[in-house]
Amino acid sequence: MNNVSETIHKGFISKPFVEHQLVPNITWDDSFKDNPLLGWEQPEGKGWGIYTNFHIGADWLTKDKPIIVVPKMENIDFLELFMHCFSEDDSGSFSEIYHIDTSGKLITAPNLNSILSQLVIIRYLKVLSLIIKKGLLKQYVVREQNLRKVKGRIVVNANDRLNVRRRNLEKVYCGFSEYSIDNPINGLLKRALTFCHTLLTSLNKKTEHSKSYANVMAVIGRQLSAFSGVGDYIGNNYQFKANKLYSEYKEAVSLALQILKRYDNSISQVSKEQSQVPPFWIDMSLLYEHYAYSLMKEAYGKRILYQEEGYQSVRPDFLYLDKDEQYILDTKYMPQFKDKHISYDIERQLSGYARDFKILRKLGVPVDKINSVNVPCVIIYPTVSHKEDNPFKGHAIKELLVGETYYSNFYTIALPLPTILP
Repeated sequence: MNNVSETIHKGFISKPFVEHQLVPNITWDDSFKDNPLLGWEQPEGKGWGIYTNFHIGADWLTKDKPIIVVPKMENIDFLELFMHCFSEDDSGSFSEIYHIDTSGKLITAPNLNSILSQLVIIRYLKVLSLIIKKGLLKQYVVREQNLRKVKGRIVVNANDRLNVRRRNLEKVYCGFSEYSIDNPINGLLKRALTFCHTLLTSLNKKTEHSKSYANVMAVIGRQLSAFSGVGDYIGNNYQFKANKLYSEYKEAVSLALQILKRYDNSISQVSKEQSQVPPFWIDMSLLYEHYAYSLMKEAYGKRILYQEEGYQSVRPDFLYLDKDEQYILDTKYMPQFKDKHISYDIERQLSGYARDFKILRKLGVPVDKINSVNVPCVIIYPTVSHKEDNPFKGHAIKELLVGETYYSNFYTIALPLPTILP
């Protein structure tokens, strides 16, 4: 097999690739197996080759040859998308949606900088909201202060210089420990939160009047108020012993350090155009799945079940059940559904779900009807729309269904991704 660095065209990344696009002038290498941005496959109606997966991001194929993959659908409002997904993040699998190699060599990819920054920020705000709900961490912090009565111990040298020599005998300079939220770790979180405010303003100059931008800025404002008792000094000690009560602090500190490191801990750097990103990827199909889940959960509450397990560990994305109707729903991040019919492979996959006894029992199908029931199967696919409303809210699922021509009891629902006006 040829060496990868010799088979990649010289102009390989002059123009970024998009999701599910053939990558020319490159020979498969076993090292690609662990790279989620690429895969060896044969898409429907196409020949075998190396294609980008349904992931966006940037990574190094070799020491000096990166690959950049951008969204196939243009003008996606990632701020709105991330906000929805994190707002209902109780499925326990959001960490699988993205990965950031903070220690990797930076890649020049200006069209991905905004996406990555917004992802980190919204995740950071989500973790902070959990921390604030529980209460900020308190630690013993050493203070020194000129007081009217002794507290802790007298700092002899400082007291002599500030009080004794100046005949200021009414005060004594003391050093003491205070159990307070005003500690270096909370200071770090507050400073990173301030960066988030400035960074979002810089990244969203064209959309600063959008609903999603206004909502995020309101969240930051409320969180800054919760940190009002924390000083700006962050120090150098971020040691934190994990415990159950403050379990979110470990991730919060990691995200805060990422944010500050990205801009060298200088707010003035935020205003400068950032064109480099660390190696990272975002699974767009899984992100879309979580987006659909957040909207359906908002609309239908406990009637929506997520990733319920059938036999042999199969898991349809969603089950919908109430006393009158039941559905099996699966998201497919495939915009081409707008112009195509459901493929045989997808029909076979959902048909298997609809015949799984374990899944049917979770749908509440009576034992005497389990061999005769015909549960409707629904594919949810993305389209483009500038509307920001939840299409599920105020509508029964049956009102949104579009019947499939070739298969009985198969339907589609077009769920638009949030977009911004170009």
